[in-house]
Amino acid sequence: MSMKRFFFLILSILFSISLSAQLDAGDDQYICKGDIAQLNATGASNYHWTSIPPDPTLSNPDIPNPTVQPDTTTMYIVSSIDTGMNRVPNGDFELGNTGFTSEYIYNPVSLWNPGTYAVVSDAHSVHPNFFCNADHTTGNGLMMCVNGATTSNTIVWSVTVDSINPNTEYQLSAWVSSLSPLIVAVLQFKINGVQVGQPLTANLFTCTWKPFSETWDSGDDTVATITIIDQNTADNLNDFALDDISLNEIIVQYDTVMVYVTDPPTSTFDLPGGLCSADTATVTYTGNGADTAEYHWDFDGGTIIIGSGQGPYRIYWPAPGTKNVSLWVEDSCVSDTSTNSITINQNPTASVTANATSIPYGTSTFLHGSMEGEPGPLSFDWQPSDSLIDPSSLNPETILLEATTTFWFTVTDESSLCPATDSITITVTGGPLMITGMTVSPDTICEGESTDIQLFVSGGSENYTATWTSNPPGFNHEGPEMSVTVSPSATTTYIVSVNDGFNTTPEDSVQIIVLSQVVISGQPADVQVAPGQQATFSVTAQNVQTYRWQYSPDNGTTWTDLADDAAFTGTSTSQLIINPTTSEMNNWLFRCLLSGQCDPQITDSALLIITQSPDFISGLQDVEACEESGFELPYHVSGFFQVTGLQLVLQFNDQQLSFAGLSEVVPELSQDIQFSSNGNRIQINWSSQSPVTFNTGTAFKLDFTALAGSTSQLTWVVDECWVTNNMSSSPSMIFTDASVLVNPLPRAPLSVTADPDSLSITDQVDIILSTEGGSGDNLIWTTGSCSGEETGRGTPLKIIRPDETTTYFAKWKNLCGESECREVTVVVAGEFDIYVPNAFSPDGDGLNDEFNMVSPAMLYSYRLEIFNRWGQQIFETSDQNRGWDGTYKGKKSPAGVYVWKITFQLTKEGSGSGPQRKSGTVMMVE
Repeated sequence: MSMKRFFFLILSILFSISLSAQLDAGDDQYICKGDIAQLNATGASNYHWTSIPPDPTLSNPDIPNPTVQPDTTTMYIVSSIDTGMNRVPNGDFELGNTGFTSEYIYNPVSLWNPGTYAVVSDAHSVHPNFFCNADHTTGNGLMMCVNGATTSNTIVWSVTVDSINPNTEYQLSAWVSSLSPLIVAVLQFKINGVQVGQPLTANLFTCTWKPFSETWDSGDDTVATITIIDQNTADNLNDFALDDISLNEIIVQYDTVMVYVTDPPTSTFDLPGGLCSADTATVTYTGNGADTAEYHWDFDGGTIIIGSGQGPYRIYWPAPGTKNVSLWVEDSCVSDTSTNSITINQNPTASVTANATSIPYGTSTFLHGSMEGEPGPLSFDWQPSDSLIDPSSLNPETILLEATTTFWFTVTDESSLCPATDSITITVTGGPLMITGMTVSPDTICEGESTDIQLFVSGGSENYTATWTSNPPGFNHEGPEMSVTVSPSATTTYIVSVNDGFNTTPEDSVQIIVLSQVVISGQPADVQVAPGQQATFSVTAQNVQTYRWQYSPDNGTTWTDLADDAAFTGTSTSQLIINPTTSEMNNWLFRCLLSGQCDPQITDSALLIITQSPDFISGLQDVEACEESGFELPYHVSGFFQVTGLQLVLQFNDQQLSFAGLSEVVPELSQDIQFSSNGNRIQINWSSQSPVTFNTGTAFKLDFTALAGSTSQLTWVVDECWVTNNMSSSPSMIFTDASVLVNPLPRAPLSVTADPDSLSITDQVDIILSTEGGSGDNLIWTTGSCSGEETGRGTPLKIIRPDETTTYFAKWKNLCGESECREVTVVVAGEFDIYVPNAFSPDGDGLNDEFNMVSPAMLYSYRLEIFNRWGQQIFETSDQNRGWDGTYKGKKSPAGVYVWKITFQLTKEGSGSGPQRKSGTVMMVE
């Protein structure tokens, strides 16, 4: 809905609400998402609820107090529809023949004649053939009974209603009942000359009331002239009754109510899963709550180091164990409660002391480590360990120290990996500036790895600066650090000197050896061979010291090292040769383990496929074709692999078939295939340097044209056919020949006849359609055209006489199509008349003693009537052979002029079945 239409709807609703204070949708409501609200409308007799946007949760739109559960803020609109008073006077006819006008003739005594009406309670009282004594209003009141007029557009009932409100909707309604069966009234309703709704057709059953109801918009009109017209002008049985005609103003009320929906905030947050007791955890809120919301945190005994409201928080738990942190958020709505868990692991304790913390240059002292912790076990580590005589002891002795040294004592709980560290510095007084040592751990690495160089210096001012270089060049560093991390790409010597601000030590150096990694540049590939053939697997790699080939017969579950024997050679080289292969090796996997100075590498596994070359099976399929038409003959191949060459030779009857070429060649053959034909012989050749595997299916199709109808054989010249592949020079070939059944084309009939081929419309005879000549499976007869509606099949064909002149088409049909048509026309004459004399003399002399019509054929629904000059019927017969003898009730009628009427049908059914009427006068003389 566009915004313009939406605001127009809202304004229309509010305008409607302002017109009536009776309908009340209730007060606006505020709910949280997921809650249920109950609407409550009052002030009307009926209700219908809709919403913007549409709400599928509306429990019942047609009750005053439905429930809703919207996902978003929604406007609910309630409407009520009622009708005002009936503006049609005497619409129920209880006041009799008053308050309306009619172009029909009012006759309260008899409705025998068309175009008459009466206002009665029992239709039988005004017509002996009407049986309805129950009006629609009460069942025993008055109704308008009508004998339909034979003149079109005659107004049955009309009334003019004043004081119509412009631009207002009204409901026009009425009830109608048939008074006679079979032929029923079709009533058209108009207001101010404009038709309202569709015409109302009365029920076929008598005294069964049927309603009419339509909405009419008054527009600019202030007066409504309502008319009812019977569109059925039949002069017989067109009889009906009207009752309860009304015009009521439609009154619609609207009101609206808003349900405002608020999304509850979310309460999610991030928390680490585990922590050592000496550390603090960061708790971060990840929900969508506002800063002004109330955040209800429960840190399960944790101490808040920093944080408030939404957070983030830093929390410290002094006691170990599992802690459950929860949060719920309160704003205009309340969130769910989120809970996360964290495990607090206890740190161990570590402390270190020494017999002396200051010693002279070149002496030693004892260190003492102490540790506690649960659940354990605990481990410890002394650094630098090479400055201790026994670093695996809790109470180690230092070496003879020539420089001040700090010793680190680290305790680790092996179950939680939580550490504790303490240190002590042993001060060495006095001594020269010198590099006391350089350590590398490790001093031999592989490409891509790194290692640490630790420098030890003593003496001097203790304000040291180390200068580093390398050979080959590439590493340069200067700083107070006594340890550097290096990542050489090749074996490198690192050179260092130390300056204390006054003097510089001689250079010292350390070499780090870099070993090359094994690099695989070529992986072994899958191999497919026949049993007994050689299979070779190869690998290409650099920096390899040893090769070790392995195999797995169970798809990689287990691997076994290979050793050279009768079948395997090169098991410790880059190329493995298997010769001969056996069928049991099918689907074995092979790989190579490559070892060098660094980490060993394993190649990808390669598959050995042992396949036995099968017979080459191919052939053609029997087909049917039509004479003078093209057809395709598929060449089918069963799956065959690694084909390198192929020759096929085929013979056929060139008097019955004509070869046109190949089509739909599979891509594997399309580039190199060649073919030639000579008379009744086709030769097809293909070869390729790269072996090709044929999938089961059609490899190509041979295109032919059928020349003459018959059965033609296609046979392979087996001695001249061959196939080769890279596993067997010439596999056995099995061929299937084919036959082609060529069906002849249908031939048109030579002649077509109809017996009889002309007749009168009153002739009741069958027509015999016949053909001569032609050929096919079925002879088809049609009308209208050669491809028209089918009349029948076969020759001769008996058909019922047509109602009018008709052309019949005949054609032969078979599997190959239809022939041309031959046609014949059956002429049906429609002109027909009867002879009626204008005088007769019933004097008994045997001449003109009876008055009767003369007809050349038997008529249907025949009726003859004779009337005297006063319009009284004095003779009637339905016997075509009986005439009037001039008597009435057994007595001779006086001479004079008499009126006769004749009705009849030429045929019982069909085009001549319409009623015929003739009338005139006849003179009876004595």
